[in-house]
Amino acid sequence: MQRENPQSAESVSPAFPIVVSPALAVAGRPADPLGRPLAGYTPPEDATAVRLLRAAGAEFAGNPRAAELAFGLVGDTTARTLKETGSAAALGLDTRGEVRLAAAAAGLIGYRPSWGIFSRSGVIGLVPSMEAIGLVAKKVSTIGKLAALLAVPDPADFSMRRDLPQFPGPAPAAPPRLGLVGECRSGLSPEESGALGRAVGSLGERGFAVTEVSLPEYDLFSLVHRIVGPVEASSAAGNYDGVRFGPRAGDAANWNEMYLNTRSEIFTPLVKSYLFQGAFFQFRDYPAFENAARLRRRLAGAAGKLFREFDFLVFPALRPAPDPAKAGTVAETAAAFLHAIPAAVLGAPAITLPGYAREGGRDFGLQLIGPPLADAALLRFAGRLSPADSEPGERERQ
Repeated sequence: MQRENPQSAESVSPAFPIVVSPALAVAGRPADPLGRPLAGYTPPEDATAVRLLRAAGAEFAGNPRAAELAFGLVGDTTARTLKETGSAAALGLDTRGEVRLAAAAAGLIGYRPSWGIFSRSGVIGLVPSMEAIGLVAKKVSTIGKLAALLAVPDPADFSMRRDLPQFPGPAPAAPPRLGLVGECRSGLSPEESGALGRAVGSLGERGFAVTEVSLPEYDLFSLVHRIVGPVEASSAAGNYDGVRFGPRAGDAANWNEMYLNTRSEIFTPLVKSYLFQGAFFQFRDYPAFENAARLRRRLAGAAGKLFREFDFLVFPALRPAPDPAKAGTVAETAAAFLHAIPAAVLGAPAITLPGYAREGGRDFGLQLIGPPLADAALLRFAGRLSPADSEPGERERQ
């Protein structure tokens, strides 16, 4: 039987301001910031995550914008709004690493949970099997409190896992074993390589040795995401037909022409090209999608073997180019999120931490990925590494 979450509403009250991305439905708040496909649409009820936070006494601050249909980070202001409003945390949608990279760019902490532990009911997204509600905050302890509130069963989301993690979880019996996938070094610029080296060195100075390991098919993570993601998005975007909400093309001779004209007009070139790719694999090369699904399973098996030897894997986060906030094509988006994509493909928990991967006056962010459902252990370790969580007594509350 699923245990009830012991976290009380007092955990975030009183006056606990939170920024909520437009990718999560908030009753009465227009969804226009998600782009033209949702122009004029106002959600009639809260997403489950929003409802849970309201019940816990949270207050919602700011009016952030997001990329069109939460695809990438172009135009996203969620992390910036958190800073501007002085809010304690922000909720966003992490499909390929948006929450983690936005946090890293803002000098904040970004956490993506294991897939299926936070309800996606009320989420406006494109890739159901890879997207998860992510959290941004200044402290890991804040993220831990919110995770405890959100990781509860929801009958409205049939995809949720039954074996939900309990937060904060038991203290580890031994120091964590850290692995660095050697293949992720391939293609790193001098800046990226220097930042990763500094991060590994900083972990070593704190007593956490990092062992280089091999995942020979590492490059396939991006390939799987670039095939499975568009196919799911092409199906999910079928709702944007100009009938139920959003703008509708007026110069059409019949219903079919109206559908085609509407979908041609409402999407930007970036999202439109992503959907075209998905339609191609759905209707012209479906075997490629089937092979990508098999590869995804194989990659999960290979990563699972590593996680039997290591508690967490260390990865780079931000890249100097292309900038994820400016990536204007599908290829640029894939390149910008290259090292954030594995967690999405695996459905694994991941977190980015500031202050470790500095090079050339820039903080590239340190990324840690754990095995699915190891969220509590990952947050405990991240709390030990986070300078913002170093105040007396803070670590004990992780």
